[in-house]
Amino acid sequence: MAEHPLHELVDVVLCHSRVDGNVHAACRLYRERFPGRRQPTRKTLRRAVARFLETGNVVHRPRQGRPRTVAIEELAVMVLAAVAANLHTSIRTIEKDVGVSRSSVHRILHEHKFHPFHMHCHQALEERDFQAHMDFCNWLLCRLDDDPDFTTNILWSDEAQFSRNGIVNRHNAHYWAENNPRWLHQTTFQVNWRVNAWCGIYNTQILGPVFYNGTLNAQQYTNMILNGIVLEFTDDLLLAAYRNLWYQQDGAPPHYARTTRQHLDMMFPGHWIGQAGPPDLTPLDFFYGVISRKLCMQQNLLHLMTCKEGSEKHAITFHYKQ
Repeated sequence: MAEHPLHELVDVVLCHSRVDGNVHAACRLYRERFPGRRQPTRKTLRRAVARFLETGNVVHRPRQGRPRTVAIEELAVMVLAAVAANLHTSIRTIEKDVGVSRSSVHRILHEHKFHPFHMHCHQALEERDFQAHMDFCNWLLCRLDDDPDFTTNILWSDEAQFSRNGIVNRHNAHYWAENNPRWLHQTTFQVNWRVNAWCGIYNTQILGPVFYNGTLNAQQYTNMILNGIVLEFTDDLLLAAYRNLWYQQDGAPPHYARTTRQHLDMMFPGHWIGQAGPPDLTPLDFFYGVISRKLCMQQNLLHLMTCKEGSEKHAITFHYKQ
């Protein structure tokens, strides 16, 4: 709120003196004498009187603090130059190289509208994939128009590979910019490890994970997944639930092989979702993202067994939080 003019502050102090320093009485007297003015609060009155007793003046004292000098401007230029030279730099690095405090670095970057954007990892898509996504979304929307609870009858499934290349700590990676650069990151290591896993989600229930070595082929998919964990799951379902059940998979080669499709037609006649294109718009995309971030924060990923144990542990934790 704007400060009272000088002549009003003088009248405030005079009213205070006429009632022998009684703040409440001074406010009441000021209202009676100057009903058309903006009335001061008791806090304003006390501060005006305190300034008058301390300095002999009712106006505000000059603001404290170091004025902005050429030296400060030069520091700002140095900080901005450090960011321009390396957009992935950190506050600590700038503090060390430029010789300015972290709070000053933050203030300078904030004043010049710089923000620490985090990178995003995403799966590479081909041109044909976008139409597959659109077709899948339109089909699902039509189903939801007929049955709003349709998605609760779907057994979603997908595979994922957890590897050293695939786990990136995005929290500690920054990109300083005025506008979001949509930063994507790719990295490789000379010594690598990887774990392949299949998972399913039905309503709030998680199936798996099922681990396997190497590239999944149609025979492995049929024997280990469809005739394994999926068959065990459907055997335990009530008949009514099984009749409404839909099985979802993407268009990966082992999923769309002729023998696989024939087996799916027997297990889920007219009730399986899959095509020769990846409709990767399922709860598993979110689920695997959560698992990857959890694994990224673990410090004991030294070999494959540790990674498998970590995946199972976080999958179970994720399930019980739903």
